[in-house]
Amino acid sequence: MQFAVLFKQYRAPIICIVVIVVLQWLARYTGFVQGVYMPYVYVPVTTALHIILGWLPISVGDVCYCAVFFYVLYFLYKCFRYMYSNIITKQILLSILHNIITLLLYGYTVFYLLWGITYTSKSIVLELKLPVAKYTTANVVSTLQAVAAKLNTYSLAIDKDNKQTLTTITSDIKQGYAVIANTYPQLAYTYKSIKPSFYSWAMNYAGFLGYYNPFTAEAQVNTSIPNFLIPAIAAHEMAHQLGYAKEDEANFVGYLAAKHGNVYSKYATYFDIFQYLITDLSYRDTAALKQVLLTIHPTVQYHLQVWKQYRLLHQGTLNDAASWTYSQYLKLHNMPNGVDTYNEVIGILIAYTKVVGLQGL
Repeated sequence: MQFAVLFKQYRAPIICIVVIVVLQWLARYTGFVQGVYMPYVYVPVTTALHIILGWLPISVGDVCYCAVFFYVLYFLYKCFRYMYSNIITKQILLSILHNIITLLLYGYTVFYLLWGITYTSKSIVLELKLPVAKYTTANVVSTLQAVAAKLNTYSLAIDKDNKQTLTTITSDIKQGYAVIANTYPQLAYTYKSIKPSFYSWAMNYAGFLGYYNPFTAEAQVNTSIPNFLIPAIAAHEMAHQLGYAKEDEANFVGYLAAKHGNVYSKYATYFDIFQYLITDLSYRDTAALKQVLLTIHPTVQYHLQVWKQYRLLHQGTLNDAASWTYSQYLKLHNMPNGVDTYNEVIGILIAYTKVVGLQGL
């Protein structure tokens, strides 16, 4: 009888907790995720959202986040005003706490259903049967040299101050996905829904270059970053939309698509990969790194300096706090190395070279 009363009183949070636990249990089974969740939940829902929202020039997800922010402020205002005007009892405090927990559980339940499960889902490494293993300094050096050669080649064909629009960039990346879908059908990208974020100015200081909104299936790009890198960020976020949740795999899928785009998309994705490789090599062999850096084209040198200045301008406490918070989030969602997961694309790339050769990069 007492349980029935408690359940009636706390029905919503109890149901949310049960749903979350069941979903997390089911997410442990690849057969369920790949055979049931992806084809019958994730793909239909995201496709519908892309069709409904993709044509809009503004980010509906950003608008929703803004609305939630102001609702929270209003809710807190009401709580403080009530507490100031009335005698606060234990029952009132419990009621406020119940409402807050219930709202948070509602949000997390929807999040996990629409996106959280994908962290244990698709793996481009398994799909392409890539022999990912521990790699050596020699592997990094040879891959970096090959990437630097590509980067130098494309740097000759671009305007270093080119100002492509996000629409042009994403249309080109979409064509890149169409090319690789001929070989890997699972990478077909059908309905575009990628937009500039309202919060680019804040994302600069938080260290975010883009993000995927699981509630609206929109991909947001920080369009205030140096323009030459935006195609790589767009390709990465579009990979998330295909269901590749892990950051290293989204990096790799984005690379596969962008390298089949126009010369600006090619340059951007090789520049992005180049950064991960030089960071890795800087911890392994600084002499070898210096030798490679001496070979890069002046346009690449110019962009490295622009990118360095951008990061120095926006570094600070907010950036550090956001990076730490996001790292903890990734660790909780099947990426134990946190933000360092982005760098793990190197291992995938080196494994890819073992399949296609360095010339196939």
